[in-house]
Amino acid sequence: MDDALAQVREQFRRRCGDDLQSLRAAMQAPQGLGTVSFQTMVHRISGISGSLGFPKLGAVAAEIDRTCSRGAGVDPTGLQELEIALAEVVSPYGDAPAR
Repeated sequence: MDDALAQVREQFRRRCGDDLQSLRAAMQAPQGLGTVSFQTMVHRISGISGSLGFPKLGAVAAEIDRTCSRGAGVDPTGLQELEIALAEVVSPYGDAPAR
């Protein structure tokens, strides 16, 4: 069972790497932050990250998810927090590439 969980966590980490690239691209072109794909990404991250042992990422994503569901604009500080939390999951030892 531990091997299966480790595999799922590793898959999630790889997916977070893709999500981090998508987030950084969206931050460069802010109209991307209002898209359904961005909202879906944040919703997915908020739903699964806590269960896989990434509570900080889950909390940050959940806050942005709530903001998106209210139709409010996403706070730049929240986006930076999401970027940092994703980078920590992708590279937990602090060697994630800077944007």
